[in-house]
Amino acid sequence: MNGIIKRLKSSIFYTDEILSFVALLLLMGWGAIVFLILWGIRGFDFPLIIHFHDGRSDLFGTKKEIVSVAIIGFMLVVMNMLLTGFLYYRERFLARLTAVTSVFLTGLILIAIGVIIAVNQ
Repeated sequence: MNGIIKRLKSSIFYTDEILSFVALLLLMGWGAIVFLILWGIRGFDFPLIIHFHDGRSDLFGTKKEIVSVAIIGFMLVVMNMLLTGFLYYRERFLARLTAVTSVFLTGLILIAIGVIIAVNQ
């Protein structure tokens, strides 16, 4: 048990100021995504408009598709954070760039889910 705590205390996300700020932004972003999904689609029982073009909807889906977008995005962010951990001791610039890219990816997913929910209300 002490080994796990020592590794957690020496984690790069606690020692590097930029990465700790990025981790905080990611936690807030994914908290907003989870809240938006739970609050936004709770009453939808009909097919949801997921994509529209030229004023016509051309792709419909259910709640599962919206949740799957969030799950796939979360998996990508986790992979980026693992890559950040591997790159940190070799090339810190690339590690920080990968972490900041995760913030932009989280923002885009938040916007996409927000638009899907806004269009269907």
